[in-house]
Amino acid sequence: MSEIELMMDKQDTELIEQFRMVKEVEEGLAGSSLDQYHHDLKLFRIFINKSLLEANIKDIRAFLVHLKRDKGYKKTTLARKVSTLRTYYDFLVKEKHLQASPMSQVKTPKLDYTLPVFPTEKEIQKLVETVKNGNSAYKIRNLVILAVFIYTGARVKGVHNLNLKDINFEKETLRLVSKGGKHRYVKIAPIALELIEDYLKIRPNVENDALFISRNGNRLAIRTIQHIVARYCDMAGIHPAISCHKLRHFFATTALAHGMDVRVIQQQLGHSNLSTTQKYTHVVDELLSIEYKKAFGNVDYGVK
Repeated sequence: MSEIELMMDKQDTELIEQFRMVKEVEEGLAGSSLDQYHHDLKLFRIFINKSLLEANIKDIRAFLVHLKRDKGYKKTTLARKVSTLRTYYDFLVKEKHLQASPMSQVKTPKLDYTLPVFPTEKEIQKLVETVKNGNSAYKIRNLVILAVFIYTGARVKGVHNLNLKDINFEKETLRLVSKGGKHRYVKIAPIALELIEDYLKIRPNVENDALFISRNGNRLAIRTIQHIVARYCDMAGIHPAISCHKLRHFFATTALAHGMDVRVIQQQLGHSNLSTTQKYTHVVDELLSIEYKKAFGNVDYGVK
């Protein structure tokens, strides 16, 4: 048993487990996110050396100062710790374990704005060609996985959860699981649907409704999907590797560059806030500026 586990009292342990269960069942959070919540709360518990129910604003501020000065944590990490504590104490208030949250006066660190990083069209083409030219027995399945990412902007969890019944060939849509376990319908290109049809002809005939099947006849795991994309990036000589989430960025920026309305993209990506989608407009604007300068930046047509 770890030092942190020894420091935790029974009540804190039980409440954290209840919190974890609520997040998993009601919001559909993945294991990695749940583990991060768990770790953050235990870290705070060992720092204050008393029950989480007894923590006050001074304890929280001292914890954040400790993480910044002594541990050298970046703003992004500090912001996540604040988010964890805020969410947990909101849960305690909601469940009547506390009357008020000690996080009410704590502000989230302001993050520096960064543009999304995404692969180029040439890199996407190179990645697809590498899969097509490979000799894997799962070549068509892996091509379909890439096609779903590229043509829908789906999250890896959405691709992982796809079932056979989620494909509507007539309406050219897929039903994806969004954050929180909700479902939404997204458009997918006919060329991708043709590839899915080819895959279904050779898909293993198993008692499993999952679209993507492993060699053992089980639903393909999220980590396996991530590994497939990373492995083909390595084979294609694409470094750093294109992550599944960067494929989502590629869809968004490509859609915007080709004139798709930002609200349509918001719906396709499943963003609850339009501002989340609008960050991609900055990427497209920057690309336009770069390409414009390449074409006209130093060209003199004698107009001056």
